[in-house]
Amino acid sequence: MQLCYMRILGVVLGMDQLPAPSVLAFVATKLKLAVPEWAVYGQREQTRRKHLRELQAAFGFQTFGLPHYRGPVPWLAEVAQQTDKGVVLVQALMGHLRCQSIHCRCRTRTLQRGGFNAG
Repeated sequence: MQLCYMRILGVVLGMDQLPAPSVLAFVATKLKLAVPEWAVYGQREQTRRKHLRELQAAFGFQTFGLPHYRGPVPWLAEVAQQTDKGVVLVQALMGHLRCQSIHCRCRTRTLQRGGFNAG
């Protein structure tokens, strides 16, 4: 599930976050798992962190941090000159980061309000 969110939305699901029901059902069907099994996954924070590190190593993902902060600013400034809508900037930035395999630790509800509806 983390891989789906990291590759498609560019985010990591937090400890208190549930995947969108439609995404969870889709992945559960593909893996031949019962949907309720997600509640059992990652109850230990160590498990979630270990799996995150494994995904980062296997796919070259990076967590958005200070080294990534200033890089997109000139590019994003050009996008900002073309719109007055913040959601367009967020979508452009998330797409840009996702293309570079950089993921963010964001609240799913925040992303959904910004137009990133995974469900």
